[in-house]
Amino acid sequence: MSLSKFDPAASRLTFAKRSLREPLLHFLVAGLALFAVYRALHPSPEPQDDGKRIVITDDDLRQVQIAWRAQWQRFPMPDEMRGLIDSKIREEILYREAVALGLEKGDTIVKRRLAQKMEFLADDVSTLREPENEELKTWFDKNQERFASPALVSFHHLYFSPDRRGAHARDAALGGL
Repeated sequence: MSLSKFDPAASRLTFAKRSLREPLLHFLVAGLALFAVYRALHPSPEPQDDGKRIVITDDDLRQVQIAWRAQWQRFPMPDEMRGLIDSKIREEILYREAVALGLEKGDTIVKRRLAQKMEFLADDVSTLREPENEELKTWFDKNQERFASPALVSFHHLYFSPDRRGAHARDAALGGL
């Protein structure tokens, strides 16, 4: 009785050959390739805002301008606008710091202000009403083109076969059936 000698190199080679024929491996490699191509074509967006960045939007700028105009009856000059923006940024920084320190908790003035704001929102929502049928019809008549279906076109294909009609195929096509 002879014992065959175990060859680790041959065993690894056999395992590698078997693995290369495995469909699961092909699937994983294809998936990895697709993922890599997608990442190359669609790089990840900028890191999410961690709450330390202050963004002044166009709406914020309009709101500042409207408030200034309501008070002074004119639009702010460029240097005044810069000062208003600086003030808005400073206000946001102070607000965030106060929240970070927990100063809003247990403060009666903050509670009153938030309650007042909720009342304003509730009043705005309560003033909404269902539109009357006549209002809806008038609005629809003015905006009908937004809801119109595109025009449909149809046709009938008539074929006048020279094989069936012979020399009369052209005459039949020009003059009718």
